[in-house]
Amino acid sequence: MSPLLPPFPEAADRFLNALEQAFETLADDRDLDWQRSDGILTLDVGDRQWVINTHAPREELWFAGPGGAHHFHRDAHGVWRDTRSGEPFAVVLNEALRNAGIAVFLELPE
Repeated sequence: MSPLLPPFPEAADRFLNALEQAFETLADDRDLDWQRSDGILTLDVGDRQWVINTHAPREELWFAGPGGAHHFHRDAHGVWRDTRSGEPFAVVLNEALRNAGIAVFLELPE
């Protein structure tokens, strides 16, 4: 039996808040900056930029930047998964950061 999931706006907002907290932890000793406005979170690492935004009509998170674009939809357990590969958001984000020279593993609540 799957847990009762919060509505999309609430779940997406919580997830973006968790991303900001994770970026805050990383920013202390790395070339990393971010900004959030109207459901759009922009992440800059050196000369690379990613945009993470909510797409309410499809109830998805979109992640775009160097290396391509990904759409994430919540599964029955509330995990944000890439609609093509099935990978969790954290796996895709960590790969993007690794490609930008930041070798860490961010654990994100799903």
